[in-house]
Amino acid sequence: MESAYFIEVLSKKGFKAFKIVTFLWALLFCSNKSYSQNLNLQSLLIGDQAAGMGGAYTALFSDASAASYYNPAALGFINEESVSASVGVFKKFDIHYGDSADIVSASLKMNQGFFRAVPASTAAVLKTEIFDWLKPYTLAFSIIVPEYDEFKGDLYRSESNVATLDYKIESLWVGGSIAKKLSPTQSVGLSLYYVARTFSSNEVQRSSGGSWYFDSETRTFKHNYVLPIIGYQAEIDSSWRWGITVFGPSLKIAGEGERESLHIDSTGITSETPETGVSSFMGRPMQINLGLNYLINRWSIAFDIKHSLGQEAVDFEGKPYAQNYSFKPITNISLGSEYILQDNLHLRAGIFSDFSPHESQRILVYQNQADYIDQGGFSANVVYKQKNMQYTFGGYYLGGKGHSWHKVQNNIIELSKQSHVFTMLVGVHYSM
Repeated sequence: MESAYFIEVLSKKGFKAFKIVTFLWALLFCSNKSYSQNLNLQSLLIGDQAAGMGGAYTALFSDASAASYYNPAALGFINEESVSASVGVFKKFDIHYGDSADIVSASLKMNQGFFRAVPASTAAVLKTEIFDWLKPYTLAFSIIVPEYDEFKGDLYRSESNVATLDYKIESLWVGGSIAKKLSPTQSVGLSLYYVARTFSSNEVQRSSGGSWYFDSETRTFKHNYVLPIIGYQAEIDSSWRWGITVFGPSLKIAGEGERESLHIDSTGITSETPETGVSSFMGRPMQINLGLNYLINRWSIAFDIKHSLGQEAVDFEGKPYAQNYSFKPITNISLGSEYILQDNLHLRAGIFSDFSPHESQRILVYQNQADYIDQGGFSANVVYKQKNMQYTFGGYYLGGKGHSWHKVQNNIIELSKQSHVFTMLVGVHYSM
């Protein structure tokens, strides 16, 4: 009911588009800080049409599996009820610390190693007449996985010393959306997602030299919060439309971490008492997206600018072993296109950036800090339409290089990091 009231306030007569934009900017800059982890902000593409166009979807609306995430106002332009799902058939990670790799060698190893199935997004869009006050609104329910990253392998290896790392970051977003047309050419919308986010890492060092030792440290975090997303979208004329989206503050529900460390050497065993239930909260950085879409004949071309704010964060609050994470303001872009080859056959392609929000230079003398790795990617897929069904098949690549800082032989050293991730995507959409 509160969401519907919010939309109704925005739809009052005489409320101009520039006022909506002003409101969104105010929300972005006047809210409390929120935090993130060492993961870039555009590592996964959501939806089927949106993923095929490199995530340039703030000013588009046809992809029901992506609209609630990229711009909930887009739901106001969807006229039929539908159910859609976009599934990453597999993700192939090829990540290296301290040695070299390239996209050619990584692609040749796509049939090797471990593959991870990730259900990127599932959504249902409905128009309801259960209550009279809901008739003007479009409702949606969606489940998405907008971030996933993992690594298990060597950080450093020599004849007498080995350092290994095992980490995994993932989040699940479950939420509802509501949108309303202000006019035939304008719409506003609101999504509220419940986010469950986990991060775990285990770093191990072993030395078999003259002074042998074994070190192990495990850190685990579990965060739960509500994330509001507010959007506005407008059709300028038959060829142009634009949109704006604000990812609001992360509203904390719960956040805690666990840490355990162990040291063994020739003098004996040193084990710190495991700490559980330590206060820890890291949500998603606030962000504003601006999008533009141009239609010409059988072509649709879209461009997005996505700007996130900078801030400081700490993983364990008030603990001597806490690690700081510095986030700088960062801007990413997406550019995509769709071509209607036939009425029932569409081709899509896109490119996108995934620049690191973390520091590129060593700033913490005695601690690890978040990895710095600038990435870029490209995507492509094809959709086949038959009656009320749409089938999508394609994928995308994301990769780049940078640096990482880790404790090796009791010293913090800089290691190169290279990442190549391939995702194959299958989507299905049914409209009623």
